Amino acid sequence: MQLLVNWSDSIAYDVDTLFAVFFNSVFPKQFKDPVFAFQMLSFCRRNGVALLERKFFVTYFPTLFKLLAWHGDLVLTEFKVVFSLMVPRLLNVQLLHVILDLPLVAALLEHEANFCHLEFLVQDETVQNTLRHVLRNESSETNLKYSHLQHLFKALRVHHISRRVNDVASAVVPLLFCFFNVLLRSASEPSEELLNAVFHRFSPNLLFPIAGFQRRVQHTFVNRLLVIFESTPNLIFSLKRRIIVFIRMNTEAGQVTSLELLIAVVWAVGEYARADSDANLSALDDYLEALETYVQERIIDASQQGALPSVAAAADAVGTRALLVVVSALSKLAARWQSLASRATMCLCKLAQFARAFHPVVGRRANECIAILAHPSIASAVLCAPRRLPACHNSSGSGSAAAFIDDNSALPFVMQPVAESPRTPADTLVFHKLLCGAI
Repeated sequence: MQLLVNWSDSIAYDVDTLFAVFFNSVFPKQFKDPVFAFQMLSFCRRNGVALLERKFFVTYFPTLFKLLAWHGDLVLTEFKVVFSLMVPRLLNVQLLHVILDLPLVAALLEHEANFCHLEFLVQDETVQNTLRHVLRNESSETNLKYSHLQHLFKALRVHHISRRVNDVASAVVPLLFCFFNVLLRSASEPSEELLNAVFHRFSPNLLFPIAGFQRRVQHTFVNRLLVIFESTPNLIFSLKRRIIVFIRMNTEAGQVTSLELLIAVVWAVGEYARADSDANLSALDDYLEALETYVQERIIDASQQGALPSVAAAADAVGTRALLVVVSALSKLAARWQSLASRATMCLCKLAQFARAFHPVVGRRANECIAILAHPSIASAVLCAPRRLPACHNSSGSGSAAAFIDDNSALPFVMQPVAESPRTPADTLVFHKLLCGAI
């Protein structure tokens, strides 16, 4: 391999063909040897610049990830160095999927070594195609339906989760942070395809079933997505269509797996949407319609179930947080464009009428926003006080981008009299959780 890199411009052979032979014939037989793994990663470190020029990492990065999947912590330090070399050239959806599938790859390789050929693991041809794609040696542009991953998880769930798989799962979050950090430093905006992948893979059904792993990945997605929206607020408009589809998907009854991500997305819409052009005004109208639909569906669900006791309603803390953030986002959009104020006020009035079906803070918050929106100048000062972001946060690079930081709308929660605070310890705990996460 070193000879091919050093003399690739002089020898009379197609070096790319020889690389393909190595990774498809030699590598699968040798990668489980720890000496080979260290030599391979050292080779990548020494020749990083030359390999980048030959698109080596772009083509064979799925194979290199097998080294980490099999050897785990033994090669993690070396692999992180190689990963930092390859990730600037691989800011694509394929790399994100490969990172998330590391525990699955480790489990499949272990199953193959201990039991039988992987073709016998599943019988369905479509799932077998998913299996072959996950274990591929080269990058592929195949439009795979990752929904079939859950069938692989079910097939592997009967076996004990080994230490190797747990170690590999613990490496996923640091790699995700590295991936998103490089994405933030790059000049290009995140693509709609990448946002689709984040929304899709947020579902726990598409993440390897290890205790704590799914939650850590979901928390990382929420954290990084908020940072991405802060650094490039224009994504609220350039990716409007996909964001609205995501909000509508979570509007359907029973869609609760993505509520934490929904909270982050809706908060970003309320925080960064601005009314400074005709196109943006149209986007604000579309966002308001999507949020109105969400509120109306929650009201319909509550009316069908009947009035719920406040204690029972308080148990759904995440759902209540989502509704509070939607109320705030509705109010912020209406405060920035007065043409939306009447629609937003009507929607909030309907929510206030059904306040008994939700946690008490929902009704109070709706009434507060109704009172604030009745005075446009106050609403503008309280709900959409402008702030200037640094020039580096503007995707165009020409000056600073406008954003809106809501520092005041949570004050009624903090300043309410002690007599109105929850009295029981259980209610007090729920109240504090809602207070910390609502706005």
